[in-house]
Amino acid sequence: MLIVYLVKSLNRMLGLFNPQLAPHLAQVTYLSRKIGEHLGLSPQSMQDLVIASSIHDIGLLSLSQKESYILLEDHFPETHSLTVSLLFNKSPFFSQPSKIVQYHHCNYDKAKPNVSIPLESFIIRLADRLAIHINPTEPILEQIEHIYQYIEYSKNIYHPDVLDVFYSIIKKQDYLWLDLVSVPPDLMLEKILLESIIHPPEDNIFLEIAKIIGYLIDFKSHFTASHSFCVAEISSWLFQSGKFPVEEHCDYIREVGFLHDIGKLAIPIEILEKPGKVNSKEWNIMRAHAYYSHIALETMYDKYHCLKYAPYHHEKLDGSGYPFGLRGEKIPIIARIIAVADVFTAITENRPYRGELSENDVIGIMKPMVDSSKLDKDIVDYVLTNFKEAKQRRDKAESLARQEYSKLRENIKQFYEIEVKGVK
Repeated sequence: MLIVYLVKSLNRMLGLFNPQLAPHLAQVTYLSRKIGEHLGLSPQSMQDLVIASSIHDIGLLSLSQKESYILLEDHFPETHSLTVSLLFNKSPFFSQPSKIVQYHHCNYDKAKPNVSIPLESFIIRLADRLAIHINPTEPILEQIEHIYQYIEYSKNIYHPDVLDVFYSIIKKQDYLWLDLVSVPPDLMLEKILLESIIHPPEDNIFLEIAKIIGYLIDFKSHFTASHSFCVAEISSWLFQSGKFPVEEHCDYIREVGFLHDIGKLAIPIEILEKPGKVNSKEWNIMRAHAYYSHIALETMYDKYHCLKYAPYHHEKLDGSGYPFGLRGEKIPIIARIIAVADVFTAITENRPYRGELSENDVIGIMKPMVDSSKLDKDIVDYVLTNFKEAKQRRDKAESLARQEYSKLRENIKQFYEIEVKGVK
């Protein structure tokens, strides 16, 4: 099921972004489901709860440490929750789960009477705190009493019905705690999602979710706020031109473009936004993103064959690329198209270390890459011959993406001012 694949992909990136968070989504989803079962939630509510739990902290992947960590840690823990809510709400399938996520850091004793907070949000609130306080280096059964004391100390912040399930069921069942640290996170998430999703989304949700993940990737940095959308547009344009002998039919090339840089979710923002040239260590960290894209997407290769070409976007025809060092004919046409789209997009957008380049500048960069057997000659020639159209398509995609980026930032700012500062 596509939703399962994508959740597992995001969970893998969260673990690479912060190894301490590797099992977190799975543990919170497991605990939330157990609590929901004992509270007698309906099948639809259980589905919404499980989906919300499985994505509740994905917003952390899109946060800028420079701009958001202070808010996250000191003043506004809802920042990452709101990011998930605003992005995933773009898909009808995620409408209720996104609302649940938005309020999963709300305390029961501080809830405003005029705000309708789903019970599922309070379930995740407790499950999240339980999971956060699990120490992976200590025997789990040794920790139960300590975790109980923590929850008891702050019990007013939890919904009383949810808290009662913790006291009467969760705290007393050893197997629940052992499950949390014994079952691999990927398998735990997959099992729970497959068992809980009773109304799977339509197949066309792939484009919706690919766009959402594209936003997560791009919005991590102001300087990449439209990159995936531009690569998706240029890749689709090149593929649909019919000028290149592609190996296989691919009716989701745009989705491949949106997801090609998913591995960047695991890369520190300081490197993505560094204004000068990266050093050797930073470069080695940065170039790992292509391999991380492979790690994120590999579970979908069987169903969506063309996704396997997404991590090839930094491969070079002379074999000098990464992460696999593919050479010549080993690099499929679809991968070459994405690689050219990636380079064209990168050199025609503003970056921390330079402004936008002119047509002559672009030719001066891309032609030598052809001459040195880095990029496919036919594809590059087509882009440069049709430079005006390519640039217009890229500019339009950038404009649309940056409008969404500005809207997201403004919504978060307004929410922060109303909820935290009390501005009317």
